[in-house]
Amino acid sequence: MEHPNPEQRKRVETEIVEDLGKSAKQLLADVHDESVNATSGLAPLTRTMARFASLLCVLSEQADVQTRRVIRLTHWLIGLTWVLGFLTVGLLAATLILLRIASHTDERVRQIYEIAEQQRHQKEKRDTSTTQKDGIGR
Repeated sequence: MEHPNPEQRKRVETEIVEDLGKSAKQLLADVHDESVNATSGLAPLTRTMARFASLLCVLSEQADVQTRRVIRLTHWLIGLTWVLGFLTVGLLAATLILLRIASHTDERVRQIYEIAEQQRHQKEKRDTSTTQKDGIGR
């Protein structure tokens, strides 16, 4: 579909290319300049639009600051997650090692207890046989 006014269309396209190369502050200054130079009937509307453009620029800058902050905090959170993951693996390894040590210690305590029981039984047998010998020999 062809534009009804090709010269105006070409001028608008040229302005778009120029505007894309400008900063937000430069564009805002252009909007305010055009609103001040507007015809008297359109002046209130163009001033309101210029103020709205200012608001959009301020909000854009605030959004940019917040986005950078969120990205920084996200990187920090990812790092913290990795640290907690490594700590979890370390604690799991330490738990397994301590479990192995406890199992070995428990086994050793049982062996010592069994040896002590055997020695006690042997001593009781000796004491019993000595007592019986003493009683028989009298």
